[in-house]
Amino acid sequence: MDKAPTSAASSPKARTTEPGSPQSPAARDAVNQEGHPSPVEDVGSPSNASPGAVHQEPGSPAATTSAPASSPKAHAAAASREENTSPAAALMDTEAPPLPLDLNAAAEEGEEQAETTEAAAATALIPIIQEQQMHAWSEAGSIAQHTFSQLETLRMRAALKREEARVDARRRQDIAASAGVREVSATDENWDAPAPPTAEAQESGWDDDDPAEGQECLRHVEYDLRVVRPEDAGGKAAGKAVQLRLGALTPGFDVQAAAEAALLGAVGQEPAFLSFAGRVLPPFLPIHSAGVGDGDTLVLLAHAPVLPQEPSTILARAM
Repeated sequence: MDKAPTSAASSPKARTTEPGSPQSPAARDAVNQEGHPSPVEDVGSPSNASPGAVHQEPGSPAATTSAPASSPKAHAAAASREENTSPAAALMDTEAPPLPLDLNAAAEEGEEQAETTEAAAATALIPIIQEQQMHAWSEAGSIAQHTFSQLETLRMRAALKREEARVDARRRQDIAASAGVREVSATDENWDAPAPPTAEAQESGWDDDDPAEGQECLRHVEYDLRVVRPEDAGGKAAGKAVQLRLGALTPGFDVQAAAEAALLGAVGQEPAFLSFAGRVLPPFLPIHSAGVGDGDTLVLLAHAPVLPQEPSTILARAM
C-alpha cells in the first residue's frame, strides 16, 4: 500500500512565490521599469540581515512586503559617499601648516650653514696649498742656488784675470823702471852720435873675441839703447824715441816690454815688433847674444819685417 507524501514542499500547492524572488510580481515590475533585474535582498536570510534588524519569519505580514529596488542613482550616491570618506579625500581636506613668520631667522640659518661649508672646504684645501707652496719654494731655491754658483764662478774668474793683469802690469813697470827710461826727441842733434861707453863696460875689460870669458863679466854690465817708433807706424808715438838702460843679458822679450811701456804707455796697446839690424829681436835670447851692444838703436815697428828671422845667423854673429 502506497503512502501519500507528507511533505508540503512536495505538493504543487505548497510551492508559493516568496516576495522578492524573480517570480514575484514586484520583481517583475522592477524589471519592466528599469530594463534589467536588480538585486533583491533576502530579508528572510539571517546572514543578510543588517545589524539591529528584527528577524521575521516567512509568512508574517512584514515578510510579505517586498524590498524597494535599488537604482543606479542610488549606487552612484553610495559611491560618492565612499569617495568622500576615503583617506585621499581626508588628506586633501587637511589644512597646510602655516609658514614661519620669522624669515630673517631662516635666512641667517642658511648663511651660517653656507659659511660652515665654506670653512670646511677651505680647511681641506690648506694642506694642498701648503704642499704646492713648498714645491714652488724648493724649485725657486734650486734655481737661485744654481744661479748663485754660476755668478760666483764668473766672479772668481774675473778676479783671477784682474789679478793676473795687475801682476803683469807691475812686472812691466818694474822692468821699465829698472831700465832707466828717458824720453828723447827724434830730432835731437846727438841722435846719430854714438853713446859714450858706460863705466861698467870700461871696467869689465870684456873682449868681444872671447865671449866665453865675458859672459860672467857681462852679468853686471848695462847698455844704453835707443828705441825709435817710425813715422809710418802711426799712432801717438809715431816719430818718437826713448832711451833705455838695460843689462847686457836682458832677454829680448823684456826689452820690447820696456820699449812699449815707454813709447805706447802700456804693453799691448798697439802692434809692436822690436827689431835690430832689420830683423826681429829674439824674445828669449839676451840682447848681447843677439848682437846688440852699448849705444845701439832698436826700432819698434808696427809690422813684422819682411825678411824672415834666422836664429842661426844671429847666433853665428854673436859668436
